[in-house]
Amino acid sequence: MTPGDWILFAVVSVLATNHVLIRLPGWQQRAWLFWLVQLLNMSAAGVLLLEGLPGFSGNLSVVNYVLALLFVVRAVQNNNRWGRRGQDGRQSDEADERKAAILAALRRGEAPDGDIPGAQSDPSSGADA
Repeated sequence: MTPGDWILFAVVSVLATNHVLIRLPGWQQRAWLFWLVQLLNMSAAGVLLLEGLPGFSGNLSVVNYVLALLFVVRAVQNNNRWGRRGQDGRQSDEADERKAAILAALRRGEAPDGDIPGAQSDPSSGADA
């Protein structure tokens, strides 16, 4: 294999690594993995823009720009996925706090703050507690 083939193989390997590592279960708990993949993405994009792939010059240099853009798009997608992970964590924390408050109120025999969907407010309706 020529050096150009090895470089093209490295580009494909970085794309495959990017695709697989972010989809591993529990990647949200490994910030180092996220930042490693982001560093790989941006480094590959920079190298492709500055150096390019051997054999893709002249009219074929657009291939370098397209591959660099692909790495940048992957970095943005990963950032969106990382951001959603943070929002989901905050939403689940709020839901957990709400559940704990309702459970504590029920144990005390009080009505929790706010209405519970489907709950009957009239104790004489015949439902046993």
